[in-house]
Amino acid sequence: MCAPGILSGKAALRGGEVRTVVLVVIALVGAQASGQTFCEVFSENFDTLTPPALPAGWESSRNRNPLQNDFVSAASGAQSPPNVLLSTNATVAQYVISPLINFADLIPGEIGFALRRSSSHFAGILLEASTDEGSTFSLQIGDTLRPTGETAFEVSSLPLSPLLSNVRGVRFRWRTIPESTGSSGTLRLDDVTITARAANDLAIHKVAFLPQIARESTLVSAHITAANLGTRPASGCEVVLGYDADRDSNLSPQEQWGTTAQLSILAPGETTQVTIEFVSPAAGEYLLTVEVRAPQDQVLANNSLKVQLLVSSRWASVVINEIVFAPPSGEPEWVELYNPSDRAVTLNGWKLGDASFREGKDITTESVVIGKGEFVVLTKDTFGLYDVHPDLRGRAIGMTGFPSLNNAGDEIILRDNTDSVIDSVCYSPSWGGMDGASLERRDFEDPACDPLNWSSSLDPLRSTPGRPNSIGVLDIDLAVVSASVFGQRVGQSLAVSAMLKNVGRHVIPLVKIRLCVDADGDSVPEPEELVAENNLFLSIVKGESSSVVLTWESPPGGIHRLCVMVLCDGDLRSRNDTVWRAATIGYFPSEVQINELMFAPLAGGAEFVEIVNTGGEGVDLCNWTVGGGWGEGPTSKGYELAAVRTILRPGEYFVLASDSSVLRRYSMCAADSGHLTIVGKSSLQLDNDGDQLVLRDATGMPIDSVAFSARWHNPELLDLTGRSLEKVRPALSSADPRSWGSSVSASGGTPGCVNSIFTDQLPNQSRLTISPNPFSPDGDGKEDYTLVQYEVPMVTCTMMITIFDVRGRLIRRLSNNDPCTSRGIVAWDGLNEDRQRVRLGIYVVLLEVCDGTSNILWTDKSTVVVAGRL
Repeated sequence: MCAPGILSGKAALRGGEVRTVVLVVIALVGAQASGQTFCEVFSENFDTLTPPALPAGWESSRNRNPLQNDFVSAASGAQSPPNVLLSTNATVAQYVISPLINFADLIPGEIGFALRRSSSHFAGILLEASTDEGSTFSLQIGDTLRPTGETAFEVSSLPLSPLLSNVRGVRFRWRTIPESTGSSGTLRLDDVTITARAANDLAIHKVAFLPQIARESTLVSAHITAANLGTRPASGCEVVLGYDADRDSNLSPQEQWGTTAQLSILAPGETTQVTIEFVSPAAGEYLLTVEVRAPQDQVLANNSLKVQLLVSSRWASVVINEIVFAPPSGEPEWVELYNPSDRAVTLNGWKLGDASFREGKDITTESVVIGKGEFVVLTKDTFGLYDVHPDLRGRAIGMTGFPSLNNAGDEIILRDNTDSVIDSVCYSPSWGGMDGASLERRDFEDPACDPLNWSSSLDPLRSTPGRPNSIGVLDIDLAVVSASVFGQRVGQSLAVSAMLKNVGRHVIPLVKIRLCVDADGDSVPEPEELVAENNLFLSIVKGESSSVVLTWESPPGGIHRLCVMVLCDGDLRSRNDTVWRAATIGYFPSEVQINELMFAPLAGGAEFVEIVNTGGEGVDLCNWTVGGGWGEGPTSKGYELAAVRTILRPGEYFVLASDSSVLRRYSMCAADSGHLTIVGKSSLQLDNDGDQLVLRDATGMPIDSVAFSARWHNPELLDLTGRSLEKVRPALSSADPRSWGSSVSASGGTPGCVNSIFTDQLPNQSRLTISPNPFSPDGDGKEDYTLVQYEVPMVTCTMMITIFDVRGRLIRRLSNNDPCTSRGIVAWDGLNEDRQRVRLGIYVVLLEVCDGTSNILWTDKSTVVVAGRL
């Protein structure tokens, strides 16, 4: 190629046997040394011609012989074989003239040539230039070259005068200055080179890729350095990067990967760096072309640069999918690879390594292709592998140098043919994969280094070589990952907060979630057991979670087994669609009360505690306990009333007894209904002098409690053994001693039946009512107690209830500044302050209500008659 207007002598080199003229227009000469890049406009090698012809355009003197050129081509002793220009006889003036050189729009740089003298050639040599196409040579280039005594070629490089700039008809003349001696001397001229700087010359200087080795389908930055090597400012240029796929040395628009906007004006000698970003192609090696395109560029040879781009396979384009590092006897270790990408991958040049040899060994030297969605199993023993897995699908490769996998944990590294790591995993036996099972990967899209992304195979065969993993992520898979229950009292709504997670790949827009109660205990959620349901538009994407709340309105008390179930169209895995939870619904205090206590039984008899449902709804006694309120021992932890669902309906009794003797001694109404629990111990560890008992529901909340004492028995009883404490009426406060009395039953107690001292008359609506009136406290079990019912027009207060005889003498204080509410009942057993039975007669009951500061706010009184049997 030649720049416009620059002489090319190649076409004229015909006929002679002097060397060929080769005109090279674009070449970087001396750029690193001088900082300037010159255009090599002329280079003379003098080859392939037949002596004694001169190259076309060259002229020689004929001073030695008018019929023969003084300078001729010769085949011997060339600097660049085979030919050289040769002259003889240093005593005669001689010259040789170059062809025309065109320096239009150029600034001359240097002229270089090689000279060789024989030892007897002493003539001086002068280089001159002509600006008038050789008419005159008025411009001397450098000093006269004198012999140095060296007989080998000496290379000279002389700067050219700026006077030659923009001159079209320049010729150079090498002229000898005769010397009287050395007539036999010879002179050789070879390798003439002339350089110049162009006015318009942009060049690509350097290209660097970041990263140096690109990942497939990732962003790559090409950092390109362009330089203005010309003598004029450059503008209107752009840089283009592309891949010359058809190799026609031209980047078509379809072959261009990126281009810059027009560069800013570059001053002569100035460089600039531009960046072109592009997405790397498929894995492989690419020879890219980077071009600078300038409208007036005179030197095209330095406008482009070829650079190699190395592209590695995409990260996780092939993944380590399953590992057997602790195989059962007879099975070799193996590693399964899976191709999740959208195209086939050739495994030639790929390597597999471990922690002891991270560089890895070649997987195969054959042409092995793993297609989209296919598996390849690597092992050192394919025969042993097929023996254990005869139905193995996919390809097994017997790999020379297969790493020995450490049972205590190891690293497995997969590299492609660029030596780039494509996938790696540092597994641990704590992740799974022991006891003959493989270690399976859940999701190829999640990091291999995440322990939660691996687990032991759940497949019946303990591994899945050549087929999808048993724990692998599916396209559509919605799971209930957790559920929490809130609300623990009867009468309150029960809320279940369920956490849903999309563990599949596809977005799930519509979700149906149900809450069922396993009423029949068969662990199968059925339509009739449905208590709540929601249809939701959530649009949950992969890996995201969403919380959903289901509400069960007014659930009954007790322990319920709940099932949270999620449904979505196309769900491919059902085993994670349900979560079971237990919900314990507690009861309010006093819905069930302690009604009878046997704490001092006869020898061989059983201690027992009787409770009764005083509420209006059935109560589930499952996991209810009766135990001590303080201290250590079994009673402090409580004895369990029932381990399964046991409904105690309103008015029904339940008995907890220490041993089965309770069945022989008493008529057990509770036993007939199944409301009896026998602990199977010698006692319930109830203190004969008194103890603390607390009744707790399944949530552990106290429902009723009593701190009883043996002094609550009838003081006229000389022997309390074998006689229970009974409540006068179940609804009375268990903590009030006046609510209790000694059983008058012939058997000493009424476990599971109505209490022997039960009083069923209710007071009339009045401020102070006494019933029964009269009553007969003679211990026969009939009307032994009278109930003093009061009503006061205050929410909270203190009260005193005092009994006087007709003479006004104090007989008994039933209540002495005790806290009370607006209404209540107090029982009188007919005893005085000394616990002696009072005489028959009429007695006055005085009620005084105070405000807590001993100020009496309200009083009332009535009479009661103590009678006897006729």
